[in-house]
Amino acid sequence: MALVSFEYLSHFYHTKRKFVQSHNHSCYELVYYLDGTGETAINGKLIHRYRPLTYALYKPYDFHTETHETASSVYCLGFYLGPECPFEPESGLYEDADHTVWGLIEKLSEEIAQKRDHYNIAAELYTGELLLNHQRNFGEKQRNFSSLNYIFRFLDENFAQDISLQTLVDMSGYSYDYFRHIFREAVGISPKNYILEKRITYARKLLIEKKLPMSEIAQLCGFSSASQFNVIFKKRMGISPLQYKKLYKNYQENVANLAGDFEVAPEEM
Repeated sequence: MALVSFEYLSHFYHTKRKFVQSHNHSCYELVYYLDGTGETAINGKLIHRYRPLTYALYKPYDFHTETHETASSVYCLGFYLGPECPFEPESGLYEDADHTVWGLIEKLSEEIAQKRDHYNIAAELYTGELLLNHQRNFGEKQRNFSSLNYIFRFLDENFAQDISLQTLVDMSGYSYDYFRHIFREAVGISPKNYILEKRITYARKLLIEKKLPMSEIAQLCGFSSASQFNVIFKKRMGISPLQYKKLYKNYQENVANLAGDFEVAPEEM
């Protein structure tokens, strides 16, 4: 049973502050970040911060962009699921904690470079092994995420409210300990930190798109005061809200003025 049909493996070296425009593919694409830092956005909604030895997975026709804050070495692997593949991986950003995925990409790259007899068969075997490894590591988390969809939809709409953990437990129908367990399994962080991440993400959006006093942004995002907002934002992002606003403004000006040192990359394969 063939898990996958291998399509391509490409290597890109993106310079500091390079922006990859929104694009998609008819196949799955796995983008492996060997080094560097930045962000990838999926369908204009989910923003993920990548770091070395992480990888993004995009489903067919997912629109995605990349902003490379530092120089980044990136490998792009394209594949289709085989007709008898028993699972369907979800889009997202994942951590290659034990470097297994990178090891398989190295083997795959070597096969393609050397083109030994039947290298195409080897390419599909390595790609299938990579996908199987991914599903074993993250498939349970995806199932847990699905079982908590109602909770996540509620938090998407109410993250700025004062929500107790017990409220979420009662909504889930699970026991207190089991809810905390499957929530962390699904997203990798506690409910409290998930709510904070939602608030910070919304704050970033308001800082970029609106001209509002910091006190109003803090209130809209669920923080008790502007000072609390400033402290938590700086702890999470490394810079203050005001610095973030100025940094993004400069970034947008550089995007608009390509004559400077900001380069817009063509669409990747």
